Amino acid sequence: LFVWIGASNEAEDAEEDSVLTGLSARDAMMTEFHVLSPDQTVQQTVKLIIKGFQGDFPVVREDGELIGIVTRQDVFRVLENENPGPVSSFMRPDPPRCAPSDTLDGVMHKLQDPALTLMPVIDQGRLVGLVTSENVLELLMTRKALSRRQTPLAARPLRA
Repeated sequence: LFVWIGASNEAEDAEEDSVLTGLSARDAMMTEFHVLSPDQTVQQTVKLIIKGFQGDFPVVREDGELIGIVTRQDVFRVLENENPGPVSSFMRPDPPRCAPSDTLDGVMHKLQDPALTLMPVIDQGRLVGLVTSENVLELLMTRKALSRRQTPLAARPLRA
């Protein structure tokens, strides 16, 4: 049973890798997102979480340098304190990052770390995008839908 499960997981990984072949971080990155400054308050961050769809945020200095990440879980954990400090006091410093040209399968392997919810995309020292597992899934679903649209109906396999 364990051998079968292991082989099944390897097959799924191989299939995922083949679907991602030829794709880069640029293909899946979101380019419209909020960033936090190191001196922002927890309350300001909570407002961004509640009013939008983003729960995890890059933290950047005024000059645009990425210095950390704040996750939704970080914010909720800090809210339990009576006097939470600024974002810089609870951010995750020096996060992993990638370049727009990095392979998407490589980025996804890094995102399998449960502590890593987003991958900042850096180009020439500037934060230009974010990749999340959700973005990659949306990209793959879009590509699948487009490929079905381009396949003639008669050529599609019948499903029971």
